[in-house]
Amino acid sequence: MRLFIIGNGFDIDHGLKSKFKDFKEFLEQTYVPSFNREYIPFPNVGMGKDGEEVVYPNDASQILYALINEVSDDSNWNNFEDCLGKLNYQEVLDLVEYDEENPFHYYYNLEDITRDLGTSLLFAISDIFSEWVEGIDISTTESKYAFLNDDLFITFNYTGVLENIYGISTDNICHLHGSCKEGYCITGHGDDRRPFDDYDDIVSSEINGIHDSLRKKVDIIYKNNSLFFENIYKSKITEIIFFGFSFGQVDLYYIKQLFAHIDTSNIKLFLSVYEDKNEKDNRLRTINCLGFNGEYCGSFIAKSE
Repeated sequence: MRLFIIGNGFDIDHGLKSKFKDFKEFLEQTYVPSFNREYIPFPNVGMGKDGEEVVYPNDASQILYALINEVSDDSNWNNFEDCLGKLNYQEVLDLVEYDEENPFHYYYNLEDITRDLGTSLLFAISDIFSEWVEGIDISTTESKYAFLNDDLFITFNYTGVLENIYGISTDNICHLHGSCKEGYCITGHGDDRRPFDDYDDIVSSEINGIHDSLRKKVDIIYKNNSLFFENIYKSKITEIIFFGFSFGQVDLYYIKQLFAHIDTSNIKLFLSVYEDKNEKDNRLRTINCLGFNGEYCGSFIAKSE
């Protein structure tokens, strides 16, 4: 039985605009006008008629956009998730001017803006991010590979390519980070540090809370998908194929859990054909460090019938 670990490279290989740079372009085309893309607006959370919080998508998007741009070394946002753990919250806090005549008013405003900042950023990487994912068009996507009826898939992708294009049973697929069909999409960083204690206890606690809310809680996600993983552990896996998986640090937790629960000594390992030699060597070292003891058998090639 084969286990496929599918990353965004799989969707990209099928021509989908699913890179983080495509999310950036979505924000630019939908919510972030060209004339003020470096501008950070005051976080603004209103109240609805029933007392619920109302977040304004334009402001939330522009805050996320500007903060990511500031810490990204890559203009196409490839390191988006890592950047979420490095946001410079000071840029937003500096929007509050110190009131010498009424310092208490300053600290009150500081606490208020921090709470609204957390709400806005969480809205941006959940609701707005999901809105982008739902707009990824797979209607003209064609199958390229032949899969078997009993193949199992752990996918980090949000689209329905496996189900809708290849007709794979949903029982054989685990969308670890959600999907369009499930109505939610998870993204986030893997930085567990507590980064901020320069202000009073309330503001520092709020900033640390924002940092935590943007973290991908891989341990909880793993537990929430425990039934699928248990099915893998009970199956006789003979081959593991990494297809388009980026080996991002935050997602290696799942792979480590996988290798810890199955005997990999007799399992054959395949990687995508797209990695260059140095990249492939690095990934093989990572795989071995995570506990894989089987045999690497080269690139996975499975053309459609």
